[in-house]
Amino acid sequence: MLLDEIAAYLDANTTLTSGVDLFAVETPPEPDACVSIHEYSGGGPQDTFGTASVYEILALHVRARAQTYPAAMALADTVNALLYAVTDTVIGGHLYHRIVAQGSWVVIDIDTKSRVTVKQDFRVLRVP
Repeated sequence: MLLDEIAAYLDANTTLTSGVDLFAVETPPEPDACVSIHEYSGGGPQDTFGTASVYEILALHVRARAQTYPAAMALADTVNALLYAVTDTVIGGHLYHRIVAQGSWVVIDIDTKSRVTVKQDFRVLRVP
């Protein structure tokens, strides 16, 4: 599963820890500083006219939250640098050709505790 593979990859290659400050599927109310990853509708497998699919196009949504905008962007930069570097990398038994940002990080929320959440969307090219 995409989220399990990406969470394990981030856990192994950053200071983030799954279940502590790195979460898949949801963004819990605590801790103040954390990253969450979410899967949403991608483009489906590449059409190869009846032969095996070369790759599938998945979509990943990443949120980084912290007490300040600079702190949230620092978390975002950590994730962004690692995901951007993925080129023909095996993660969780799947070959990931690329993970490509679909824009730039933007603020999507400042909650009642004044925590800032930024987000980025990624297109994921993975061999099924």
